[in-house]
Amino acid sequence: MVSGPEVARVISEFESSMTTNEAQENTSTKHHEDTRSLQALFRKDVTALSKTIEEMGNPFSEDREDFLVLDTKEVMGADVVERLRKAEKVGEEQYQSFVTERLVQRSKSLYDTIKRNKLSIFSSPTERGSS
Repeated sequence: MVSGPEVARVISEFESSMTTNEAQENTSTKHHEDTRSLQALFRKDVTALSKTIEEMGNPFSEDREDFLVLDTKEVMGADVVERLRKAEKVGEEQYQSFVTERLVQRSKSLYDTIKRNKLSIFSSPTERGSS
């Protein structure tokens, strides 16, 4: 086809005339969080978290008796700590139940709703003493 290159040239000229130089300058290929100010803010947050962990110790270590909320430095209650320690066991039991009921015995549909865990770890109301 002889007119192919000519049609391509006309389309290209039309497209370039429809976009302004200002619109081309504002078009960026960067992610919206890839700016100096947001990177500095992220660095500040990471530094603050690292400093807190250094001061208070590793919050994920197995030998700790109490759990702390990092930002408020509140100690979690014993009942919350116990629920956290049992969370993995509860999940394993639910997984085994899911596999047995839905895949092995086929007593429930694969699409049945899975019961939600209500461990209420971080949303637990804190007990206040009388003042």
